[in-house]
Formats: sequence, structure tokens, C-alpha cells
Amino acid sequence: MGSFKSSELTVKGRKALRVTKALSKDVSFRIMNVLKRRPLDVSTLSTRLNVSQPYISQCVSDLQHLGLIKVSYEPGKKGTRKVCEGKINKITIEI
Repeated sequence: MGSFKSSELTVKGRKALRVTKALSKDVSFRIMNVLKRRPLDVSTLSTRLNVSQPYISQCVSDLQHLGLIKVSYEPGKKGTRKVCEGKINKITIEI
């Protein structure tokens, strides 16, 4: 797992709408906050945020698709772990 490197993202138009929609979900916003400290796997995020693993996975997928987090896969005790890492710490929305 790598360390978090702060980065900025500027969005406008449709992407701005998609980013704001994703971050308007409480869980997605909380995921972003937790991942700015250090990378975590989906199972750990689920436990920390007290949210079901399938819902965490959906939020992670949305955030990854928008380029807000990075996902990698690592061997785990019972298969493969999906490890999430923050990519963005500042988002600017242009109107």
C-alpha cells in the first residue's frame, strides 16, 4: 500500500454533477475522509463506517470511476482484498 499523495481535481459540466452527486452520499463522503489518512480494504471500511460491505463496494466503485480514489488488489487471508487509496484532497467545481 502506498502513501496518500494530495492532489487537486477541477471539474465542470456533467462531471461536476456526477462528482457532487457521489459526494452527496454520506457514506461516500465518509470514505473519502477515512482514505485521506491511509489506504484501507473494503472490509475494513465496512467495519469502520458500520455500513454493509456491498454498499461500501458500490460507493468505492463510483468514487473510483470518477477518479477520486485508486483501487488495487492484494492477497488476503481468504482470497483477494480490494484496497482503496485516496487520490484527491481538494475538488474545485467550475460553473
